[in-house]
Amino acid sequence: MIKPAQSLREVLWELTNHAGKLERSNLRQRMGMRYADLDPILEELKKEGRISRQTSPTGNEMIILKKRQISRTKPGRGQG
Repeated sequence: MIKPAQSLREVLWELTNHAGKLERSNLRQRMGMRYADLDPILEELKKEGRISRQTSPTGNEMIILKKRQISRTKPGRGQG
């Protein structure tokens, strides 16, 4: 059995390796999971703000990796 944290990382890895977006059906195939197992993982990632879910022009659901906001301040600045 796959641990939930491991599954989250694997989904993020698949998205990263496919230009940050995949159709839900392709992601399911690549993960080797059933929709019933994949959907709770996608919901958790959406709650965390790491992915978004959109409908493509062809009507397929797309899972899109959101870009993380990176702080532009240098560590240690403003201290002292």
